[in-house]
Amino acid sequence: MKIILISPTTDDKRRTNKGLMIPQLALYILKGLTPPEHEVKIIEEETEPIDLDQECNLVGISCMTANAPRAYELCREFKKRGKTVVLGGVHPTILPDEALQHADCVVVGEAEGVWETLLNDFRNNELKRKYYNPTPDLGKYVPKDFSRITRKRLFHLVPIMTTRGCPYNCDFCCVTNLFGKKMRHIPIENVVRDIRESGAKNFMFLDDNIIGHPQYAKELFRAIKPLK
Repeated sequence: MKIILISPTTDDKRRTNKGLMIPQLALYILKGLTPPEHEVKIIEEETEPIDLDQECNLVGISCMTANAPRAYELCREFKKRGKTVVLGGVHPTILPDEALQHADCVVVGEAEGVWETLLNDFRNNELKRKYYNPTPDLGKYVPKDFSRITRKRLFHLVPIMTTRGCPYNCDFCCVTNLFGKKMRHIPIENVVRDIRESGAKNFMFLDDNIIGHPQYAKELFRAIKPLK
């Protein structure tokens, strides 16, 4: 099965960005969760155009609110061409019913624990409208092939996330709606493995509150310091 994973641009003119940008980590997690018998192509529209007529069985689009209009536009175009479209990310998680007006299926929250089920259901013509796993296990290592980032960009900025959730539940913040009020940690050895195997020298931590658990943060920083 051929799967396309897309991060839409936020630029209405859809001009590709030749400079520094933050790659969409969700796409690389999804690719790592996909069984090896499937062919996966990642497209970040900020750096390359999207061929709407390319051959594929399933289209996955991850979006935030800023690029949700473009994501919905892509949904329409792919569905016009007879493709099945799955939406996920921050915006579809917060507004799943809105997202379902545009896509065949929505992943609410995190993909771990549901992506493989979704793929199996799709293959068996049993795709559900919503998939949701409230407490995915972050202890299992998900391989991430960052070679596309280090190969395509002059400035190799690899995205890393070590924690999800936040215990503070501030009024102005939606993090607890996405990841819950309990802070969960990715094992430090898995973070170190991602950094080592990427071959890159520049990273950006995407954690919403990386020092929310000070002891874990200190152990993490001690572990990655020798990698510089």
